[in-house]
Amino acid sequence: MGGGGVARPPSERNFYLLKVLNIDNRKLKTVYLNLNERNIMREYAKDLRAMSIHQLRQELDYWAREIDFALSLKHELAHQSMYFMVLDMIDEKEQKDYSQRWERKVMEKSKGYKVVLNSCFGGFGLSKEAIKMLIDKHGLDIDSEHGYVDNEDFGIVDESHDAYRMDKRLISVVEELGVEEASGRFAQLRIVDVPDEVVDVHGWHIDDYDGCESVHQSHWVG
Repeated sequence: MGGGGVARPPSERNFYLLKVLNIDNRKLKTVYLNLNERNIMREYAKDLRAMSIHQLRQELDYWAREIDFALSLKHELAHQSMYFMVLDMIDEKEQKDYSQRWERKVMEKSKGYKVVLNSCFGGFGLSKEAIKMLIDKHGLDIDSEHGYVDNEDFGIVDESHDAYRMDKRLISVVEELGVEEASGRFAQLRIVDVPDEVVDVHGWHIDDYDGCESVHQSHWVG
């Protein structure tokens, strides 16, 4: 094992939970955090950063085996998230652009599809400045004290609860403010370009592991 005694996070965890409450016919969104588990993930991320590339590749092998022998789909998705977290760390240390992993597939991105994701342990959320801009500039009616939004806030009716993440109004606000200024208290946003084929042909969804998100289509991950 590349971790050399590193404390890896367990497969099933109760780290981040969004609650929507109705009080006097008013929608109130709030978040609950398990600080102990949040600290576990932070320590694991620190351990990864301290590893050499060789150790990280051993850690990658560990998560690959966990994926192969996952007890359920839930476990498999959790292990996949950790696998790509380590893979991102390897690319960072090797100073590679992880978006180039799929260039060999020649997947066109001519239509400008983009999606907003959270890239840290915590959860997707917008800053007060981002919420204010969505209200003032785009006329949205958003009542979110903590910066958590959904399809309803954007007037979107869709089978996918992730649909709003590709909304052009959201994209424009995050791009205009910048990902740092647009990120909520427990978030670190990023914008990912999504290939045309993924959106138009196959469909897409967001995978979330303790708040760290990636957008998926079959074996495509961004």
